[in-house]
Amino acid sequence: MANSLTAAYVDNLAKMALPILKQSLLPLSVFTTDYSSDAKEQGDTVKVTLMPSANTINDLQGGLSGDRESGATDTALTSIDVKLDRQPISVWAISDEEIALIAAGNYAGIKAEQMATEINNLGNNIADQVTALITNANFNSPAHKVTTVANWDLDAVVDTRVTLANANWFTGATKVSMVLNSDYHGALSKDRAIQDISASGIDVVKTGIVEKVDRFPLVEYPNLGAQSESLAGFAAKPSAIAIAMRPSIPQSPGRLDAFQIVREPQTGAVISIRSWYDQNKGKQFTSVETLLGYAVGRSTELMRLTTA
Repeated sequence: MANSLTAAYVDNLAKMALPILKQSLLPLSVFTTDYSSDAKEQGDTVKVTLMPSANTINDLQGGLSGDRESGATDTALTSIDVKLDRQPISVWAISDEEIALIAAGNYAGIKAEQMATEINNLGNNIADQVTALITNANFNSPAHKVTTVANWDLDAVVDTRVTLANANWFTGATKVSMVLNSDYHGALSKDRAIQDISASGIDVVKTGIVEKVDRFPLVEYPNLGAQSESLAGFAAKPSAIAIAMRPSIPQSPGRLDAFQIVREPQTGAVISIRSWYDQNKGKQFTSVETLLGYAVGRSTELMRLTTA
């Protein structure tokens, strides 16, 4: 027999998924994203528009001879073709026999816990795929070697900002974000200068979260330390990487027990949830998935923070 996983229940699970999806994909929010619920197929290409470059400054009374329009340049919008050539998915099943062994009151909780785990795994997999682009081969501007984690503190962050400021990174309204692995993010949480809320304005002792330091919006990314190039973190402008995401749409949604598109409002990330029963196998299946593509944008707009 099929279990009672209805469309209404999937809708509740979708709502539960939002904070989990937001947390796991937060590191990607520092880049240029094109997330939409529009229907696309695997292999389709999405044009992701990067932030425009600054125009040349002229002298109105000199070279332009008072003619403002002669000094105008068309806004240089750059689009990156991003192919939706990835379809990360997590599928799990529960059999009729397994359902029979679970008390009715526990079944809903087990399903909810399973959904939370799989959505978190999907988000982490997406983030891992995208950040795998952050290599010396793709971003070969001089890396900024940072101090050891034991000595990483507010002063070290300021030193990094000065290095970037001297390279003219903080021009216009373009946001420069910093993403750190958990060791380095945790070291900032221990810094007395940051723990002193009266001085820093950050209630890190209560929340354990450091969201902004100096001029950097700050994001913790636990898996960054697993990269192979001694990454402690990176500083980036949005145009460094272009990411596209679309929901995976079933050909025959009417044959499913439930189908739901989930869009996380802060990051814009979009995934789809499906549930169906296979009578031959006596199992209820559920999947979470998305169509994904990513590409290097402007290679000069990401600085790797390395330990070696």
